[in-house]
Amino acid sequence: MWNFNVDNIGMRLQFLLFFFMLSLGIDAQKRLIEVANPMVGTGGHGHTFPGAIFPHGMVQLSPDTRTDGWDACSGYYAEDTAILGFSHTHLSGTGVSDLSDILIMPHPDRVVGNTLKEVRSQFRTGFKKGLERARPGYYAVLLDNGVLAELTATKYVGMHRYNFLLGVKEASIIVDLGFRDVVLDASMSVSERTRLVGHRNSKSWAKDERIYFVMESNLPFDLTWVKNEKDSLSAILRYSFKDTREIILKVGISYVNTAGAINNLKVDCPNWEFDDVRKSTENAWDKELGVIEVKGGDETMRSNFYTSMYHLKTVPNLFSDADGRYRGMDANLHLDRGEDTYSVFSLWDTYRSANPLYHLIDKKRSKSFIETFVKHYEQGGLLPVWELVGNETDCMIGYHSVSVIADALDKGIQRNQSEKLLEAMQKSANQKRFGIENYVENGFVGSEKASESVSRTLEYAYDDWCIGKYASKLNKQDIAREYFMRAKNYQNLYDPTTGFFRAKYNNSFVKPFDPKEVNQHYTEANAWQYSLAVPHDVEGLIQLHGSVANLERHLDTLFNTQVQTTGREQADITGLIGQYAHGNEPSHHMAYFYHILGKPTKTQRILDSIVHTFYKNQPDGLIGNEDCGQMSAWYIWATLGLYPFCPGEGKYLVTRPFFESSRIHLENGKYIDIRCENSQWKGENEIFLNGKNLMGRGYITYEEIKDGAQILIKPSNSVQKMQSMVSEFANRVVDFVPVPFIQDGSSSFANGKKIEFGVARPDSKVYYSVDNGKFSLYKKAVYLKNSAKVRAFAMDAQGKISDTIESFFRKIENKWKLDMPKIYANHYAASGPNALIDGEMGGLDFRTGAWQGTWGKDIEFSLKIPRTKTDSEIRLRCLQDQNSWILVPEWVEVMVSEDGKKYVSLGKEFHKFAKDHLTSVIQTYEWNLPKNSKYIKFFVKNPGPMPKDHIGAGGDSWIFMDEITIGE
Repeated sequence: MWNFNVDNIGMRLQFLLFFFMLSLGIDAQKRLIEVANPMVGTGGHGHTFPGAIFPHGMVQLSPDTRTDGWDACSGYYAEDTAILGFSHTHLSGTGVSDLSDILIMPHPDRVVGNTLKEVRSQFRTGFKKGLERARPGYYAVLLDNGVLAELTATKYVGMHRYNFLLGVKEASIIVDLGFRDVVLDASMSVSERTRLVGHRNSKSWAKDERIYFVMESNLPFDLTWVKNEKDSLSAILRYSFKDTREIILKVGISYVNTAGAINNLKVDCPNWEFDDVRKSTENAWDKELGVIEVKGGDETMRSNFYTSMYHLKTVPNLFSDADGRYRGMDANLHLDRGEDTYSVFSLWDTYRSANPLYHLIDKKRSKSFIETFVKHYEQGGLLPVWELVGNETDCMIGYHSVSVIADALDKGIQRNQSEKLLEAMQKSANQKRFGIENYVENGFVGSEKASESVSRTLEYAYDDWCIGKYASKLNKQDIAREYFMRAKNYQNLYDPTTGFFRAKYNNSFVKPFDPKEVNQHYTEANAWQYSLAVPHDVEGLIQLHGSVANLERHLDTLFNTQVQTTGREQADITGLIGQYAHGNEPSHHMAYFYHILGKPTKTQRILDSIVHTFYKNQPDGLIGNEDCGQMSAWYIWATLGLYPFCPGEGKYLVTRPFFESSRIHLENGKYIDIRCENSQWKGENEIFLNGKNLMGRGYITYEEIKDGAQILIKPSNSVQKMQSMVSEFANRVVDFVPVPFIQDGSSSFANGKKIEFGVARPDSKVYYSVDNGKFSLYKKAVYLKNSAKVRAFAMDAQGKISDTIESFFRKIENKWKLDMPKIYANHYAASGPNALIDGEMGGLDFRTGAWQGTWGKDIEFSLKIPRTKTDSEIRLRCLQDQNSWILVPEWVEVMVSEDGKKYVSLGKEFHKFAKDHLTSVIQTYEWNLPKNSKYIKFFVKNPGPMPKDHIGAGGDSWIFMDEITIGE
């Protein structure tokens, strides 16, 4: 190990070290790249990376410090003190890991090893946090071995500069294509002693990533292959120093082929002067960050603001080459010389704030995003959900491309593709997967049809409203009416008794219910955090709650109730104010509901808390995942005093800014000036637009500001109060009636079944039928004696009717009695104590409600049955989904008795699947059941902790069971 000693470093290194240690303090005269801090979000659970990137560039050249665990999603974690290498692609703020392609790492000596593991351990190098520097477009670190590593990037090229100590005579650099992901195929070859070309085809979150590269060196090298393990491919470049101890590498990448990488390097970075390239990239960042100018606020706020702008402009990333070629969703090569093609669309996150901000300040690039959506549809059959390097991951829920498209059209973007986009939007909204078919047919997603059924229903409804808005602007009124009707479907899951949107199983609200419980019915959230997920129809939500006052009370309770959640642990739920969770996206619009109700001071009080508490100028300065610009976009909007409450609506709520003044530069050369007379004021404000008092109106429209505007916010000295804006956020479909629900929808019964109905709106009546009989008006409970199908619809006072629900009830003919201890989780209770004998068979998705889950415990239970008359078989079904911490039992033992006293073991049946089995599987444990068996005991052995290579290594595992059967 080299000891760091300034006296041993040449003049150039001394100068660089001086630059390196410059104060990071902020003042108004500094360039914006010195105000933004890429280190923010690299700690906590922000999941950002600190390395070099050109705005929206294809290359994200950054250090990698770890490969395992949730906080390795970006490859770098602020608490780590050793670097594994510098790779060329990284994700910003996601909750899933991938990329880290083409790892390079220098070492000031000859490295020799028999295995790749030995070689990697020698390249792994420590560093001190005080000797690390990052700013937009540039990263540098002085490693413990004395190597000064500097990184910068252009659109397509990562540039490395490594300076070595004076006494170093030779050096090694590893080029590791086997790093992190599963390598499907890889190649490297030396075309000359200063050039290396290759490719990597890998599998991780993206199932088929193909990346190509060319690396050019300022000094010649000799190549030695590393003894590879499995399918990885790595090489060591050996350098002998003569006149200089500075190595400069230029690495061009492409997702097309090596020729594309070579051309990208040639066109984008012909310069060998590292400092010139860095300055060019820093200038590009200064321009991007300067699109919005802010004045006032303290140093931390200004840093947070421009750090947020920086994070916003790191994604999406270029995916097409300099010549316009790109790899399509069909894996084939395509050419588009007119528009750049992009990748990394985290749309469940970004449709809320990030994309609306792009639509205001970056229309040109936004148009390219929309064009990319069209390409996805043409080549893959659907609009993107969560696209990553040419792969659709289908991560998260909804079809939120439609929100981005509708909001873009509202801002005048992409009008020439309108018909094609409407076709694509309808295709995404009518898929026969993810519960969408059930949603279209029945008006909501049943929990037995798809997991996260409440969140899906609510977000599908909002997306449908976006399609309706889009169709209406194209004067396609029949299509608009269809989707505006569908946009009311959120009402079908409203429970008037509790005031929450709740999951339904067999058309009955799932019990027990705790609004604080995080479970499989909501996406990374609980019922509180989805209770206001209706930005497109605040008026309709108020009607469900009964009055504006009732909804305000709901909001008061939301923000002031206890902060603890129950149920499943969910790392995304952070930044709690009551049950509001700023660390995850479903909560981001909630504080603004007060503003819409005409109570702006309540909104402002919460915004003050969020802005000053959850955003800090330090590595753990983000309260949750940065999520590809969304967390930062929220901050930008909030501190400017504007907010796109309902993307696609074309309105911005106006709140008190956090800066004295700001200027938003528009691409048409105009600008929006926002001035605040008192950015600390806690009371009501008056809003002036171009000198005119809006007289209590708390919003402005895009049309009012698209050609520039002057906005003034000043403390109110009059009795004029902000008006309610409820009517501005309404989906007025007069024909919609919510479906009825069944009070107890448990699908199996032994002696008889009582059927009672309820309605979401008190003005409705219920009509029902049994086994396809005539519909009758519901007046009192209906009793079933045998298995039956029950259908029902609601009719309002004007004679309009709802969709028809259909439920099935099955009489259990056996006389079994199950004694199951209550050790299973409430949120994985299935049908309750009799879940294992109710006849409901679970599928491969544990979240649909038929599986009963127990965490970290052995299970013992007993079953009493009528005495068997012949030999038969007894079976128990168990699920394994190791991605969700669910493993089949280590073993299950069954003991039987004729009299309930003397038991005989039928033996232990062991698991058939390894703990690291990648896909969901069902194992049926089977035993021969002898004649005259009456009493049966089950002993289910927990499989123990998750294996060492699992993301949750060492953590307790779950057992999921769903049915006992007896037969031949």
